[in-house]
Amino acid sequence: MRFAIIMAAAMAFTAGSARAAPLEAYGKLPAMEDIAISPDGTKIAFAQVVGGRQAVVIDQLNPAAVVAEVPPTEQKVRALKWADNSHLLVVKSYSGYLAPGASGGFREWSIAYNFDLQKKKLTPLFSHRDGGEIGGTKIQASETLNIITETPEVRIVKGQTTVFANGVMFLDSRGVPSLLSADIRNGEQTVVEHGLQSDQGRSWILDDAGVPLAQTTYDEKTHDWFLRVKRNGSWADVYSIKALNDPPRVRGIAPDGKALLLTSLRDDGSVQTQPVSLADGALGAPLPQYDAFTNLIDDPATRRVIGGVKYGMEPTYAFFDPKDQATWDNVLKVFDGEQVDLVSWSQNRSKMVVRVTGVRHGVIFAVVDLVSRKVQPIGLEYNGITADDVADVSLASYQAKDGAKINAFLTLPIGREPKNLPLIVLPHGGPAERDASGFDWWAQALASRGYAVLQPEFRGSGGLGWDLEKAGFGEWGRKMQSDLSDGVRALAAAGMIDPKRVCIVGASYGGYAALAGVTLEQDVYRCAVSYAGIADMHRMIGGQWAAWVDASKSISARNMDRFVGAKDPTDSIYDQISPLQHVSDVKAPILLIHGRLDSVVPYEQSVLMEAALKKANKAVEFVTLDGEDHWLSRDATRQQMLETTVTFLEKNNPPK
Repeated sequence: MRFAIIMAAAMAFTAGSARAAPLEAYGKLPAMEDIAISPDGTKIAFAQVVGGRQAVVIDQLNPAAVVAEVPPTEQKVRALKWADNSHLLVVKSYSGYLAPGASGGFREWSIAYNFDLQKKKLTPLFSHRDGGEIGGTKIQASETLNIITETPEVRIVKGQTTVFANGVMFLDSRGVPSLLSADIRNGEQTVVEHGLQSDQGRSWILDDAGVPLAQTTYDEKTHDWFLRVKRNGSWADVYSIKALNDPPRVRGIAPDGKALLLTSLRDDGSVQTQPVSLADGALGAPLPQYDAFTNLIDDPATRRVIGGVKYGMEPTYAFFDPKDQATWDNVLKVFDGEQVDLVSWSQNRSKMVVRVTGVRHGVIFAVVDLVSRKVQPIGLEYNGITADDVADVSLASYQAKDGAKINAFLTLPIGREPKNLPLIVLPHGGPAERDASGFDWWAQALASRGYAVLQPEFRGSGGLGWDLEKAGFGEWGRKMQSDLSDGVRALAAAGMIDPKRVCIVGASYGGYAALAGVTLEQDVYRCAVSYAGIADMHRMIGGQWAAWVDASKSISARNMDRFVGAKDPTDSIYDQISPLQHVSDVKAPILLIHGRLDSVVPYEQSVLMEAALKKANKAVEFVTLDGEDHWLSRDATRQQMLETTVTFLEKNNPPK
């Protein structure tokens, strides 16, 4: 098997000092996260760790000064959005149950807050409660929950700043989707619209004045997807389709404001975007210029689409207006040779916050003033990590044993010749996710200890084209797994790594792949580290997803089943690809790490795997992260995970 692209990058290694930042610098939560610039461009807000928990800091830009701070709590900051220049929306979440014995299951619940900069006061929205706990409340005598299910939207309604959010209200004791609003000044709250008792999901699309333009619904049991637009004050169905796994989605409002942009997956696997007229609901001719965009970019003032981002192996920003494109091209010239990502911008788009990753700056955030043509650095993403600490990341490709081309990211340790290196294979989660170019804290941390790190975009990965994702259907534990070990063999054949010094590390699906790498496969990996990995596929389907055993009733189960290739929940394939059923084949030591509050992959998955390995007299270590969720959202436990992982790797696969 041949390894392509890598060799040119490998020749450019720096044969200098192998100095690296302390491991703690990589493991800590970012020093700046969820950055949002105010509508007038004078202030920024960002999440920052204070005493091990996330606070929210509001800074004035010129002259630089701290304006206010939202103290940290046990809840986790998930999003920041300015309602107006003096009110900041803060979305927080927690893992747990709605209430003891309540329905809804163990999951992540989100609450929206309004922070008044003048009063320095944080108030929960969509709630009559003073505190931020999850529970029942009332809006206009309607029984509701004070949770939100999507990031809030902000509109100016009759001259007043108004926040809209998808939430839940009750009809005859049954929770149904609802569109809620809150006047940010006087606190008046309203149930704007609500769904039906039969609804499993409903969402609304608003115009720039807060008027619902359209709504979508999807029934997971019947597989019916509907798009409705308003005609003379009433909702009318304008488009419907049977969608087993991939329902269409409304991606935004067309640049002229007269249509919605509807993207669908066609039978041949191609993606197609079409306009839906807001006047009569007519479906227009395909718009191929949108199909390649992974994400679309909205104008912060009008909410209309003005461009998009193409996430191939590297991101590319494209704007429809030539002036906008020229402006962005000039921003790229300022940071020539480095990766630039748009993070946030002011309402008139005269100022933008960008994230810059590269050999000159490391990983920084900066404000670009498009009027004065000045750049103002505002901080490092990770304190203690400079440009000198960022290892080189190369785009690579190799052939799987069946001839399929697999792309990957390869991170090489600083100051070491790329020959006979120890290797860590770091598969991503999902599985229909992808790794991204730029700074990856986990890969960089491992490279800082002297390891080469391979991140394959294996079959089943998402965001890199439908063909790659579809190629993973029926390949869970099969080619999705061998795509990883084929990368090891290709690197070994190129002389870049020592095939006797390879370990596999991963989280979520990547954690499953780590376990499968030393159970379903043998003699490839010297050790394995699984964070929140699935060990028992049967229990995952019949336990955590007990209500979803019948895949006809759940799109989540159907999406997983198409990767697994199971005929029904009793299919023997689950045992064939479950690491728990193959512990007798284990030859390598295993480290299991799991957050006790994981709401995605149950903590018991690692408990059961540890018990089975111990019973089989296999080498296993198990570390519980108390108070941690699926996403390593806590500062102390994320550092604990990284330090434990590196200690285990250095013991079982020394980097030198």
